[in-house]
Amino acid sequence: MDKNTNYFDIYQIVTDKIIKILQEHKNLNYSSTWLPTTGEILAYNPASRRNYNGLNIFILYATARDRGYSQNRWMTLKQAGDCGARVRKGEKSAIVAFWGRVYLEEKTKKNVTRQVKQILEKGGALPEGVTVIPLLRYYNVFNLQQLEGVPENLIYKTEALSFSEDDKDGMAEEFISKTGAKIKYMPDMGNRYYPKLDIIQLCRRSQFKGAEAFYKTAFHELGHWTGHPTRLNRPMKSVFGTPEYAFEELIAELFSAFIAARCGFSSQISNNAAYIDSWLECLRSDKKFVLSASGKAQKAADFASEQVGFHLQKQQAAS
Repeated sequence: MDKNTNYFDIYQIVTDKIIKILQEHKNLNYSSTWLPTTGEILAYNPASRRNYNGLNIFILYATARDRGYSQNRWMTLKQAGDCGARVRKGEKSAIVAFWGRVYLEEKTKKNVTRQVKQILEKGGALPEGVTVIPLLRYYNVFNLQQLEGVPENLIYKTEALSFSEDDKDGMAEEFISKTGAKIKYMPDMGNRYYPKLDIIQLCRRSQFKGAEAFYKTAFHELGHWTGHPTRLNRPMKSVFGTPEYAFEELIAELFSAFIAARCGFSSQISNNAAYIDSWLECLRSDKKFVLSASGKAQKAADFASEQVGFHLQKQQAAS
């Protein structure tokens, strides 16, 4: 059953979880990853056969790690019951947040969400005089290891996923190539994206500590590339040290994590101390900061994948 923000502050709960992840990363000498390096990388719902997205994939992994779960599969209480499973007594749920929509008549403010959804589901257009209001909602979910009686076919088998280094490199190379982004390799000149020139500058591949480090850096700059006026048109004129700069850097960071994970790479959190500190400062002063950034990062990842016609392999190809 979905719930809304009238019950508690979902923004603050999600923000606190990301603050904890970043603070632990800092305390561990910047050695943490956004997502697991082995096993099932993207949090998955075996009942709906869909991956969770956005911040949920980071929060669910962190929850699984902290509680010692080897499974990264989650479902609601109802879904568990529908497949014949039940939650063990005393188990505590996790939450996943998502954006829903409420439709109101502009003049009367009457809630016409049900009627409008029926129209849209049949392929109709949004009726005139209707206002769309985004609303953050959440679900309570349980890890499969918190359940009893889970059907065997829903449990993740560690042998089901096996990407070779060539597989990973091949997917990453194809993704970068098909974006059509202009990339200029400059030794010892740093890695950055120039919006005015619409060019990505990268160090030579030989200067990176392996292919994975190169691809994750390239993905980060591609995250910025999606914000160009001819693409998603995000504000790109900001100065280092400002909340606007930190916001765009977090978008690129999360974009890189999304794409890297789907290509089978680990998702190392940035070791740039200045970035981490700026994100923590923004998170502590603005509880909507990380949810907004992750939403734009997810949109950028979806946009880039769709633009190149490149359907990344699902981590749950077999179970």
